Amino acid sequence: MAGAPAAGRRLGPSAAASTGPPPKGRARLRHPYTPAVDAPAWDLARAAARAAAVELRPLTTPEQFDGAIEVMIATWGPFQLLPREVFTALAHSGNVPWGAYDGDRLVGFVLGWAGVDDEGLHVHSHMLAALPDRRHRGVGYAMKLAQRAQALEQGIHVARWTFDPLVARNAWLNLGKLGAFADRFGRAFYGEMTDDLNRDDRTDRMVVRWELDREPGPRAIPGAARTRSGPRDEVAGRGRRRDREVLRGRPRRGRLRSRALRVRARDARAVTRVRALELFLVELPLVRPFRTSFGETAHKRCVIVRVETDDAEGWGECVADERPDFSGEFNEGAWIAIRDFLGPLLFEAGDVDVAGVERALHPVRANPMAKAAVIDAFLDAELRARGESLASWLGAERERVPCGVSVGIARTTAVLLEQVVGYLDEGYVRIKLKIEPGTDVERVRAVRSAHPDVLLSVDANAAYTLEDADVFRAMDAERLLMVEQPLHHEDLLQHAKLQALISTDLCLDESIRSAADAAAALEVGACRIVNIKQGRVGGVVEAKRIHDLCAARGVPVWCGGMLETGVGRALNLALAAMPGFSLPGDTSASSRYFHDDLTEPFGLAPDGTMAVPHGPGIGVTPRPERLSATTARRELIRRG
Repeated sequence: MAGAPAAGRRLGPSAAASTGPPPKGRARLRHPYTPAVDAPAWDLARAAARAAAVELRPLTTPEQFDGAIEVMIATWGPFQLLPREVFTALAHSGNVPWGAYDGDRLVGFVLGWAGVDDEGLHVHSHMLAALPDRRHRGVGYAMKLAQRAQALEQGIHVARWTFDPLVARNAWLNLGKLGAFADRFGRAFYGEMTDDLNRDDRTDRMVVRWELDREPGPRAIPGAARTRSGPRDEVAGRGRRRDREVLRGRPRRGRLRSRALRVRARDARAVTRVRALELFLVELPLVRPFRTSFGETAHKRCVIVRVETDDAEGWGECVADERPDFSGEFNEGAWIAIRDFLGPLLFEAGDVDVAGVERALHPVRANPMAKAAVIDAFLDAELRARGESLASWLGAERERVPCGVSVGIARTTAVLLEQVVGYLDEGYVRIKLKIEPGTDVERVRAVRSAHPDVLLSVDANAAYTLEDADVFRAMDAERLLMVEQPLHHEDLLQHAKLQALISTDLCLDESIRSAADAAAALEVGACRIVNIKQGRVGGVVEAKRIHDLCAARGVPVWCGGMLETGVGRALNLALAAMPGFSLPGDTSASSRYFHDDLTEPFGLAPDGTMAVPHGPGIGVTPRPERLSATTARRELIRRG
């Protein structure tokens, strides 16, 4: 990072103390490093840190260096790491690294050292990294401002570093927010690299120059034609106003951003290229076994997908199970479909947006769950790259959504009643009972008798036939909110006949695999309510189409669940915040299913609502240590 004085001067603490004040204009050294309290550059850095919900601290101890190494591993993998001794040497030579802290947790760091070139002394900024769950939230911007403030205190007025010109998020930070100039280009700058981020890729780099005396913000490119009239000061003023908007949390939009990213023409079209897909088969034990009409499970096993684009990374979850019982898809089949078919199509598509991804995957028939994982992960990356939340992209209108809970088939009615009381005490506003032939009417009556005012529904998971119509007639008296998927998923006409025989509204789940299925079901009168599970219908894009279709016809919808980890739960919460979702969904708290979720846990408020993630993309990422601990198999597929 910033810090060393001019070449030839001794940098140790004793030398700094014994040589006296440096001549005017020479770099100064203080160690241990203590930033000035009232310097304007530090005021700007601290304001950026507050906006990013972090605290800036100098890294000077072995324990802090170990934390920085953990961030390195989460970013580049366990390759080409800087040892602790190098951190120590940097700090004790005046090149103090800086860290961003969330409480006691180090979530990011920046480091560099003093360098000399034909223009004189500068800071060479070598590393800037943040943990996956804190990227695209202003943490890097705050750390760069800390680096600037320290350099200015030490009499250094220029910083230099390299960045990949094909990664738009880096271009935006470096050229747009910070206002650096790219004035050099190095082909194969670092040669062949072996870390997770750069392996099998070219290391062409732009070299930037950041004039630290100038206020950070977008710059007009020297010698370039102006796209707007007006004096240079006016352009700079707009840049300063933009920075203040960033600190207040407003989205980075407008022509200024696209002009800063002109290094890649496709950025103006909001498209990007997929560089890699990574598959994780994860297994999490459930809090208690979950039983439905087609079996019982004690673990959640699913495929998690990570998509890496030129601009960002994104996460998706495949909701298929171990066996093809709920649907025709299952984990091993989804793994093969993504690895051998969907992945290659995605790589071949080149520069795409999320609509282009849907088109690229169209040649593969069916497999909506596998497609959903890939499409959702790509959309997450696309939104993270431009700092937009999924909820905002979907047009969500609520910051919190009401939550119901799905209760599996219990061993006895007494056990079921005990479980229901527990869930109501936690705050859930709707109870859904799983049923099967022989374990249905009696259970429903018992729960309704104990809780006459609760919103109550049942879910049969296609366990009945039309010959069982009397079972559902008997339930009419229990004032159910709905009967979900009583018959086979392909029997739309049979569902229409059953709906005509009972007064309780039918809701379809497994039968709805696309907007076309929803339209057909409503056309024939097979249901009056639709359960939208984005992971079942091909992802949030198709789920939005179903939502829009039902809203246009005045049909209530709600968001179902598939025992998702926090990755899928974040997607569901954003979806459930859309205006057409008028009924409580199955977006239960993480603790309903898992002792320790894959992401930071989602909690239920006492009023039975849950907060919608508001960070970029889906707003969460898997915790690296938890992902590692739960992963049974992992496969990285890179662009050929």
